[in-house]
Amino acid sequence: MATIFMSMSGEGRGHATRICSITEMLKAEHQLVLFAPADAYQFLSPMYAQDPQVRVVEIPGLVFHYVNGKLALGTSIYRGFQYLREGLDEVIDMMCEWIEQEQPELIVTDFEPALPRAATRLGIPFISFTHQHFLVANDLAFLPWRLKWHAWSMSWAVRSLYSGQMLTIISSFFHAPLRPEYQNALQVGPMIRPEIRHADVMRGDFYLSYLRKKTPPSVVDELVASGLPIRVYGIGEHGQRGNVTFHPVNPQTFSKDLASCRAIICAAGNQLLGESLFLGKPIFAMPEAAHHEQQINSQFLTRMGCGRFVTLENVRATHLVEFAENHEQFREAISQRYQGRDGTQTVVKAIRMSLGVRRGAPLVIS
Repeated sequence: MATIFMSMSGEGRGHATRICSITEMLKAEHQLVLFAPADAYQFLSPMYAQDPQVRVVEIPGLVFHYVNGKLALGTSIYRGFQYLREGLDEVIDMMCEWIEQEQPELIVTDFEPALPRAATRLGIPFISFTHQHFLVANDLAFLPWRLKWHAWSMSWAVRSLYSGQMLTIISSFFHAPLRPEYQNALQVGPMIRPEIRHADVMRGDFYLSYLRKKTPPSVVDELVASGLPIRVYGIGEHGQRGNVTFHPVNPQTFSKDLASCRAIICAAGNQLLGESLFLGKPIFAMPEAAHHEQQINSQFLTRMGCGRFVTLENVRATHLVEFAENHEQFREAISQRYQGRDGTQTVVKAIRMSLGVRRGAPLVIS
């Protein structure tokens, strides 16, 4: 039985959900320590509080910053570099102490900078397991020029977090060609949690919406004005407004609703889009105008014929009604090409093969 350290970004729940999917497959045979900031810690800590095989440790991390309900991209970038410059060394020192005390056989990181730097300092092999590495590894030539420029600029942020991983794993709901220098990267489908993988899929009479905590109230107003029966998660409990009900975030309840809803109305994060497609659900995506990664995800979504998108700031009730009247066309495309796609087994296989591989040794996963 090996000890495996895993760390992740704390922004939203997608990173934590991705780590959770492989934790559930590995915990029966290994001891796992999960280093989680912010939202990720809040999501994972109660889940594994009584599990003897898994420990969840809270750490500082990179998060987005919002002003008046809108993503403040400049502030988020500034605070991110401030953390990397002023706070990161202390976290790396703490990680080094953990590594020296527990001697993990492998380290896995999902877009978190401290643990891989500590691993590099101490000569421990590590795996990069992210969605965001598509910005570096994939050919994105089809994107509109504006998003292509943002993808290029964001790729430098990805590179700045860490380098030197023994294997790069990219988990995405989409598939894109790899650039020549990244031909050895492992591309896999979305990570599907057990409760999603084994869910009873139905086509109910309601729509499911997951919104960020900072979603502007005007967006909720448009959901209400659409008249559609919508169950909203992510912004707290607010009783009921028209046909819209609000629910606390609960992994089991949310997963059940995800499997039984008619379609999804959500932000454009990779994890939820992947889970929705796995279950065969059409998607109305609402990426924030300043959230360029989600804008790119939305471009892939429409290119695949699996849904449509309108930026969060521009969503109107009429868009939602039009989607409700026409989403069956998306369901057909999903069922033919994307339903049931799950990369979890491939990632777990890669982790098992990586155990015991010395630093610098080649690793090829087929």
